[in-house]
Amino acid sequence: MTKTEGSLPPQFWSAPVVAAALAACDIPAVLIEIRRANGWTQDQLAEAVGYSQSWVSKVLRHRQPLTVDQVREISSRIGIPIHLLRFGARGDDDPTKRRDFGKAVALTALTAVPLPKRAEVDETTAPTLTGITGAQRRLESTTPARELARGAMAHVDLANRILNRTGHSAFTGDLRAVMSEAAGFAAWVHADMHDTGTSRTYYRLAIDSARHAEHSLLAAYMIGSLAAFEIATAKSMAGHHDEAFHLAANALTLGVTYGSERIIQRARRFRRAYNGPANAAVRAFDERLRATLL
Repeated sequence: MTKTEGSLPPQFWSAPVVAAALAACDIPAVLIEIRRANGWTQDQLAEAVGYSQSWVSKVLRHRQPLTVDQVREISSRIGIPIHLLRFGARGDDDPTKRRDFGKAVALTALTAVPLPKRAEVDETTAPTLTGITGAQRRLESTTPARELARGAMAHVDLANRILNRTGHSAFTGDLRAVMSEAAGFAAWVHADMHDTGTSRTYYRLAIDSARHAEHSLLAAYMIGSLAAFEIATAKSMAGHHDEAFHLAANALTLGVTYGSERIIQRARRFRRAYNGPANAAVRAFDERLRATLL
C-alpha cells in the first residue's frame, strides 16, 4: 500500500489546492487530497502512512499536531515530494527552494484562484482556504504589498462566494472564520499601500465575520488590528488634527463597543502624545475619553 514518490502524476502536486497546502505545510489538507486522488478509505490511508486509523482521523481534523520528524516520515511513506514543503530531508533543508516555490504559488495560482471543482462544501474546504491565506502571509517579508493585493482580494472574494452558496450548515462557522482571516490579510496589505479606505473596509469585514463565527479570540485580534491601524494612521497625519482625532475616535469606539481595554489604553496614549491646539475635535475626543472612566 505504501506509495513511492512519483506514483501520483506531476500535475497533482501543482494543482492549486495541493500547491497551496504544500506552501503552507498543511499536511492534513495534503493527505485529504492524496486520499481522494487514490480513492482510499481512511483505513487505507492509515495503512499507507503507517499509523492507526484513529490517529489519522485526528490529524485530518487538525486535532493531532505533527512533529517535523513525523511529517518527514509520512512524506517518505506516502510519496509527498519533501522539497515542496517548508523543509527538506533531515540535514538538507533548502530555504531558497521553499521561498521560490511559495512565491510561485501565491503569485500565479493564488492571484486567480478558481472555485473548487467539488460542488459540495465539506470538512476539507475551510482548511484548504486557510492554507491559501497562510501561503499568502508567508510572502509578507519578501514581496511588495502591491503584488500581494490582487491575490488577497481574489481570495476574499472566493471565500465569500463559497460561504454564500453554503447557506447554514455544519461548516458555516469555520468558513466565516476563514473569511475573517482572509479579510484581515487583505486589510493589512492595503494598509501597507496607504489605501486607508479599502483597508478599513476589509478590517470591518474581518471583525464582522469573526463575530458571526462566534470566534471571540479571532474577533478580538481583528478589533485590535483595526484600532492599531486607525491610531497609526492618525499619528501619521501631522497637521491634520480634525481627521486624526476622528480616526482615533473610531478606534476608541471599537474599544468601548467590544470591551477592549487594550484599545482604550492605546487611544489614551495617543491623546497624551498630542501637544497641539485643543480645537473642537480634540475637546470632543476628550469627552469620549472621560466617559470611559465613568
